[in-house]
Amino acid sequence: MDIPRELFYEERKSLKQFGIDNDSSNNKALFEKWILTLTDLRPGESGYTSRILQAFNDAYYSCTLILRFPENILSCIPYIISRTTMPSVVIPMVHFYLDNLKKKDSRITLLLTALNTEAKRMGWSLEDINKIFDKKKAKGIDSTVFSCRVLSPSVLSTIDWQKVTKTYKKELVESVIRVVAKNEDEAKMMAEAIKEAANKTEDEFYNPEPYIESDEYPNVPDEPEPDEWSNLTPDYSETYNLCADIIEGDGYSKIKKQTNNEKHDFPNKIAVTRSLKSFFEENWFDDCSSDIQTYTKQWRERLIDDLLKSEWGPRIGEDWKMKRGDKIKYGLVGLLYEYGVFKGKKSEIVAKLPRNDKPEATISDYMGSKGIKYYAEWLNNYLTATPEMEKTD
Repeated sequence: MDIPRELFYEERKSLKQFGIDNDSSNNKALFEKWILTLTDLRPGESGYTSRILQAFNDAYYSCTLILRFPENILSCIPYIISRTTMPSVVIPMVHFYLDNLKKKDSRITLLLTALNTEAKRMGWSLEDINKIFDKKKAKGIDSTVFSCRVLSPSVLSTIDWQKVTKTYKKELVESVIRVVAKNEDEAKMMAEAIKEAANKTEDEFYNPEPYIESDEYPNVPDEPEPDEWSNLTPDYSETYNLCADIIEGDGYSKIKKQTNNEKHDFPNKIAVTRSLKSFFEENWFDDCSSDIQTYTKQWRERLIDDLLKSEWGPRIGEDWKMKRGDKIKYGLVGLLYEYGVFKGKKSEIVAKLPRNDKPEATISDYMGSKGIKYYAEWLNNYLTATPEMEKTD
């Protein structure tokens, strides 16, 4: 399903809206010292400024999508490239904007590497942009610059919902609301807009414009026979029920819960869960625990379940497939030790751990800097909640 761009991004109508005449803006230097040097924008042909404006809009739209859906950060590359007519201009701009974010996590770093690789493959220069800021470092960019537009009934009324949802198919209506709506209010507005569009389509079906008979329209098709109407009659009842549940009930929360479950699922989840739970259920845990009344077997099982349901679950699954299971296990032990779940000296804990033929020095390294710990912030937040409280899905 190709979701309309205007549901995520509001097109800017002039280059001034991108700050090209603002001395403190990165885009001023970008425009004057880089954009105007690009032959791909064809300055000698009509529509030059329109192509520049399109490049800025495409780059901002691409960054908006990337930051809106970080879990799909690598798979978004072919998507954004396919939606610009000038990728040789837009992709270097996207790389520049993301590279200069004030805050960027490891996923953005991975994307920047992949974009750089694709640029090399295609012969697109990324270095030329950076050169224009050699003397004066580019200003840090706040990610809110690329926030999705705020939806409104007027915006939603411009969308061809019949086309987007392939004539109001329930599963596509649910999908577009799930992907686009940022909160319950927007979900309700979308459901209202889709319901109204479906009503209008139905009304046009039952009250069609009369056939025009004139010499100008000699090939007007015959009106269907009465027994053929049954195959053409629209039935949007499932979609109407879905929209009503979102507008009047808890339909959006159901969609959101389903989305979270699907988003963080991965193929080898059962095997990873089983292995981690088995590892942390062994006797060594109680021997090292700082509080056996709090960090019970049930607590450990819930910890593993919640970690693998989190945004980091799929990445753990990928690392597990790359034969990094021991780094994950001992890395988690290291973090739990660092956050006070275990007592005693690190060497004492290492001595009690199942080693799987690994030397104690290797295990100590995995508990430390060589372990896999990208979920450290998540774990710290998890543990700072009251440990004995029941975690919810």
